[in-house]
Amino acid sequence: CFNHKVLTVDVELSMTTRSLTCAVKVAKKGMAMHVGQFENVSVVWKLDDEETELNHKYNKRKGYTVRARELNKMNFECITCEVYMGDTMLAMDEMCKDQED
Repeated sequence: CFNHKVLTVDVELSMTTRSLTCAVKVAKKGMAMHVGQFENVSVVWKLDDEETELNHKYNKRKGYTVRARELNKMNFECITCEVYMGDTMLAMDEMCKDQED
């Protein structure tokens, strides 16, 4: 979680049968914002600590989403979502297959 005097960022990974969501919550001085308001924000996906390209979409209500069928083709134990603004990591979350239950 990125904590600045003015800006707080939290990330939460969740998975359903249809998609994986990297929900990003941003608050500035206690007021909720969406990460799409900021420039140079990007997401990095890692499978077992190896950076990988996943076809994702951004929705300001849900966050970054990846279709589950794309993930089902891949062999991995843990997936990580890292949110960056420029070169600075704002927040990250990790989910492992044994934690999904």
